[in-house]
Amino acid sequence: MKEILAELDLEEDLSNALLGRTNKANQLGQLFELIQAYEKPDWRRAVGIAQDFHVGLVDLSTAYVQAVEWADVAAKA
Repeated sequence: MKEILAELDLEEDLSNALLGRTNKANQLGQLFELIQAYEKPDWRRAVGIAQDFHVGLVDLSTAYVQAVEWADVAAKA
């Protein structure tokens, strides 16, 4: 993954997020952790991270479903 990301010339925060290098300053990393926790499902972790973003579980679930639907449509285009 590290070699691939080096070739893509992505922003440092995005590369760090995809490599699992996260901290409070890297919101992309925190969002990636949130998605991973939601998909596992690790509800305690997901709720904890969502609270850092002031997002409730219902809103998180709604946003996740919408994102999956969007990705499905985009993949078919």
